[in-house]
Amino acid sequence: MLDKLTVHLSNISKYLNQFNPHDVVREFRLCQANIKSLQSKVPRGIKQTCKKIRNKINKFVKNPNDVNEANIIYSDMQALVEECKNLREDREWSIQ
Repeated sequence: MLDKLTVHLSNISKYLNQFNPHDVVREFRLCQANIKSLQSKVPRGIKQTCKKIRNKINKFVKNPNDVNEANIIYSDMQALVEECKNLREDREWSIQ
């Protein structure tokens, strides 16, 4: 799931550089599906982050012309992916 989000983030980065709203919206919606699934598998703090990002995406989709908002969502999703990777590493570390 994190790998899929990373691929979508890479695509979003490309679309933001040329700001193609249609493609950004498509990628955000794909991310949203993965974030929804992720939300049920993570601790409370990360769940709240997931919910906030999903709400931001819903708002952006209604008015996809705000490049600044798209960049904020992109940054929030990057931070979410890093949080999840760190959580995964911590869990692997505690098992060893």
